[in-house]
Amino acid sequence: MKKYLLMVLVLLLLIVSPIKVGAEEQGEGTTSAKINQPDIKYDLPYPGILPDSPLWVIKDLRDQFLSLFLFDPVAKEQYYLNLADKRLAAGLALINGRKVNLGVQTVNDAEKYLSLSWQVSRGINPKQPERQPFLGKILLASQKHAEVIKNAAGKLGNSSLDPALSSAIGVANQIQKLFEERLQITAP
Repeated sequence: MKKYLLMVLVLLLLIVSPIKVGAEEQGEGTTSAKINQPDIKYDLPYPGILPDSPLWVIKDLRDQFLSLFLFDPVAKEQYYLNLADKRLAAGLALINGRKVNLGVQTVNDAEKYLSLSWQVSRGINPKQPERQPFLGKILLASQKHAEVIKNAAGKLGNSSLDPALSSAIGVANQIQKLFEERLQITAP
């Protein structure tokens, strides 16, 4: 009985607690998520465990589990934006690491989380003064997403993956337009 209780406790801790992973320096193809672009000043977070890791399933389950227990729409909106940023950084790291198919799939997942952030945002009153900075942050994030995906598509050149990346760019641009409209509506 004690063994089963201990196993459940360890599994619960793995699912709920964040998992930290250190990155090694790899020269040009580093997994660093900090994008130094002159156009848009928005830093992506470190992605942590990448989808090619055997621990990815646990991380993904933990993310989905946590989203079920976020009842505050503002917190859920921020959580989805953070997941979108992390997935984009993970996809970029996979593309740079020559795991292009998985990287493109992860980039598309990032844009799905960005869309979820928008869907949650629609239910929140945008006229609250504390909402303005976060709406601006999401707008900046969507611009950064489009820029990073365009750069990744440029690195890949002509590829059969162009439609998937074009779709992701389209989602990022659509979210950007929606938040621009929302910011204009709430402007004093």
